[in-house]
Order: sequence, then structure tokens, then C-alpha cells
Amino acid sequence: WAGIGCPPEEGMDIVEEHWLEFLQAYEALHGRNGALAARVHEKLARTVFEKVCHGRPRGFEAEFVIEQCELATEHEPNRFAPYTMWLDTLKLTGKKSERKKLLSKLTKAFPKEKLVLLEAADEAWTSKAHVKTLGLAKKALAVDPLDLRARELCVAANVMLAQTDYARGKIDAGRKRFDEMRSFARDESDEPTFCAAYMFLQQANLEEDAAVKTSCEEAARLKLSPLVYRFASSLYEQVFWGPRAR
Repeated sequence: WAGIGCPPEEGMDIVEEHWLEFLQAYEALHGRNGALAARVHEKLARTVFEKVCHGRPRGFEAEFVIEQCELATEHEPNRFAPYTMWLDTLKLTGKKSERKKLLSKLTKAFPKEKLVLLEAADEAWTSKAHVKTLGLAKKALAVDPLDLRARELCVAANVMLAQTDYARGKIDAGRKRFDEMRSFARDESDEPTFCAAYMFLQQANLEEDAAVKTSCEEAARLKLSPLVYRFASSLYEQVFWGPRAR
């Protein structure tokens, strides 16, 4: 590429200058072409992202990538590819608030783009926004019903929301959440997140109703695999010797 052998910042300037000259010459002959301009700015962003910083942009490199992605999306707002680089760059440079704003914008602009929905759901989970996590994960599942990360987030968010419901005395609401969780379960799973038995144990841990607690524990005993049993033992230890026992 044109700036090879130059210091990185100077090299990027040379490359950008050559491509902008190309765009000006093309527009002088054929008129403005937004799609072409978008591809040029995307190529500039990707060249720096992949060849200069090998997927780990910092400082002026990151600023250059973000600027080119912005320009690409201004010319062609419905093209998704530049947004992925933009999101990755913001993540790698720790610009959390900017990334959160961009994700919020993208979930509206691309409501059926699974990658965006999952990224936004992960962001919401990290921020402990469990209702938002659940909503975004369900949207991702509507796009791809088999996506494991989306299913995992649905279960995890429901667990947290169920705990809140039980703590606030909304027992029926909490039970409904566990019923919904079990729709994602696989009885023979060795993964606790998706194991129906482990979900029954979690519910038993929260129940005050002796009959419901007993029925949950009995259901769990019928289905526990050896691996999930170890996780179940840890759960019982929390109940009988952890903070709740006190």
C-alpha cells in the first residue's frame, strides 16, 4: 500500500490522500457515488485495522479507524460491515460509553442483526440491566433459535429476575420465570446453565412453600448427572452454610 515504509501516522495520511484523490477524479468524470465512497473509507479503515495494528488499534490508529468507519456509514448507512470494525475498535480501546451509544443506535437500525443484538445483550448483562438483557437475548433467539449464547443469556437474566421477584414477594412471577427457563433446558445436559435439574434446585433454594420446594428437589434428583451434581452440592452448601443460612 502507498504509505509502506513510512512512519505509521504519516503512512496512513499518504494512503488516505491517494484514495481521496481517486474519489475526486472519479466524481469529476462520473458524478458522486455514495456506495463507492463508502467502500473507499471502509477499505482505509480495514487496511489500518488489519495491516498496521493487526486488529489491536491504539491512539491515533484507533481514531483513524473510527473516523473512516463513520465516513463509510455516512455514505452508506445500511451497510453493516464498517460498524463491526467500529465496535471492535471501541471495545479494544476501552471506550465503553461510546460503544454503548453505538450499540443502542445499531439495535434500532439493524433489529434483525444477531451480532448486534448479542453484543448489546452482553453489554446490558455487564451493566446488570437484566430486563434489557432478556429482551435483547429473546430478539437474538427470534433470529437464530439455536444460538447458545442467546439461550444462555435468557436463562441467566431470568435467574436474576426470578431472585428479585422472590425477594419482593412476587412468588408467582418468579415461578413463571423458572417455567420459562425450563423451556431452554436439556434434561441430559452436563452444562448447569441448561440443565433442568439444576434449575429445579435453584427454584427450591428460593421457595418458602414446602410442597413446591420438595417437588423441585424430587424433580432434580431424577435428572441430575454426575457433573451437575457437583454444582448442585455447591448450591446446597450456599443454602445451608452460606449467607442465606445465617
